[in-house]
Amino acid sequence: MLRTLSQQLLSVVTGSYVSGTYSIVFVNCPNEQIARDIARAILDKKLTASVNILPKAYSLYYWNGEIEEATEILLLIKTKTSKVGASF
Repeated sequence: MLRTLSQQLLSVVTGSYVSGTYSIVFVNCPNEQIARDIARAILDKKLTASVNILPKAYSLYYWNGEIEEATEILLLIKTKTSKVGASF
């Protein structure tokens, strides 16, 4: 990961960086098993090189005119922007 960050920093400094090349996709999952399944599936398909699974994200949202609360698992998927969209 440190190598990737240093390469990105070098590309910014040298002017070879292209804005929008990389993206972070946030995905909420109802439980850890589903989060792991999704992470493994997209890694197997080589749609990403890294996925972080962050436990216990507390979500508040409107549903049918009421404020609801839920505990979710958050995935941070780091990928090329070109792979975001229909691929996920």
